[in-house]
Amino acid sequence: MVHEVSDKDRLSESLKNILNEKGKLLIVEPKFGHITKSDFDITISKAEKKGFIAATGPKLPFSFSSVHTIA
Repeated sequence: MVHEVSDKDRLSESLKNILNEKGKLLIVEPKFGHITKSDFDITISKAEKKGFIAATGPKLPFSFSSVHTIA
C-alpha cells in the first residue's frame, strides 16, 4: 500500500537497497476508493526512476499491480 507512504522516492530507494539482485518488488494498490490509475502510474514511474524494471507477474483482481526487478 504505497499510497500510505508520504515519501515514495525514499521508499523506492530503500527497497532497492534492501533487495538482492534476484529480488522482486510487488506493488499492489486497491482500484476502488483509494487511488486512481494515474496515481498508480506515478508510483510506478517513481520506482522506475530509482532503478526498478517492470517484470511479468500476477494480475490481481480489484487491484492495480506491478512486479519489478532491480536494474
